[in-house]
Amino acid sequence: MAWSIKPAGSWGVATTTSPGTELAAALAKPGSWGYHPGSNTLLVRKDQWASLLALPEVDNITPTSGTTAGSTGVTINGSGLIGSTGVTFGGTAATGFLVNSDSVLTCLTPAKSAGPVNVVVLNPRGNVTVTNGYAYV
Repeated sequence: MAWSIKPAGSWGVATTTSPGTELAAALAKPGSWGYHPGSNTLLVRKDQWASLLALPEVDNITPTSGTTAGSTGVTINGSGLIGSTGVTFGGTAATGFLVNSDSVLTCLTPAKSAGPVNVVVLNPRGNVTVTNGYAYV
């Protein structure tokens, strides 16, 4: 599902551009919902937000390489990135981690030995691993 969640206290507002295909699936999930057909808006209890959000995906990482000293600024583009809690490079946490939007994360690489490493975006809905997604040179 591709709902956009806008927090508002203990309830949020979820909107979608495909209500015809996504609404029935959302309303079938357990939880407290309130639908407003004219605006394609679904009021969602905060503890149910994750059930509407798609699993995160990574489309690309830029740059794909950097110095072994670390501190290279990296941008990760994808979808469903809201709620991500960190990024690791070869198992070591990135610093300066920031979720810029649902489709963009930025961070600074940690120092590592030369060679390719897996990049993992940590997200409560499911971690995303990009095998050999970054190379230290």
